[in-house]
Parts: sequence; structure tokens; C-alpha cells
Amino acid sequence: MSFNTNIPGHVLIGDEDIVFGTVMLGEDFGEITKCDLERTGKQIEIENNRNGLRALIIANPGFSLNLETTFDASVEPPAIGDPITFPYAGVIGRVLEGAKITWESKGSRKLSFKAAHWDSMAVDNGSGVLTNPAYNISTAGVSTPIA
Repeated sequence: MSFNTNIPGHVLIGDEDIVFGTVMLGEDFGEITKCDLERTGKQIEIENNRNGLRALIIANPGFSLNLETTFDASVEPPAIGDPITFPYAGVIGRVLEGAKITWESKGSRKLSFKAAHWDSMAVDNGSGVLTNPAYNISTAGVSTPIA
């Protein structure tokens, strides 16, 4: 089976679920230059009466994603709370604060940003993919969902 990809001039032959180094912001596609995906959590140690380890709790498990990408210079960094599908994890996380442009040259710019997903806040969006809900809240206290 083959199909056209979103990269001009490329056709993919094989499994259509392959991850091959592209990323999408809005309707624009760019190239991933670096990606760190980490399974996260906070370790809490419970000691016995002799100061030995009795149990270890991993609280707030989730995923953390650090992404560096190259896009056309007209593409803006993602907004706080924007959804992003994490590679390999099968979850949709949310962009955190700190998205930045690290360089711009010859019509391209490098964007870097962080995203996170927390297991305890995950909901099924109807497709079997777990996502964390996110909302914009106005000064009047009205909340509107972020896609």
C-alpha cells in the first residue's frame, strides 16, 4: 500500500502508522530535530522504623516531552495548552510555558517547546487515545475548551 505524505514530493510505501520525523503545528508541517520523551513521576519513600525503605510510591505518573523542530519562518510557536500527540506513548499532552524560537535562517526557524501528560487527568476522547482536557479561562471566569 502507498499513499501521499504531507511532505511535497514524497510517497510512503509500507505501514501508514510509521513515525518518520515530521511534526504538525496547525496546518503546517515541519521537521523534528530533537525529541526527548520521558515517563515521569514523583518518588515518595516510606521508611520502616529502622530507617530502611519499606515502600516506594511513584505519584503523579505521566509523560514529559521536549521537542525541537524546524518550520517555515511564518509558523508561530504553539500556545500554552495546545494539544500535541506524543510519539510512542499513545497519549495527547498539552504544551507548557516556555515555547521559544531558538534561531531563524534562510526562511526557516527552529522552535522548541515542552509538553506534558498526566495519567491522573487522562480522559478517553472517544478514539481510545488518552488526553488531558484544557481550558482557556477569561477574566469573567468563563472557560472554553482548548481543542
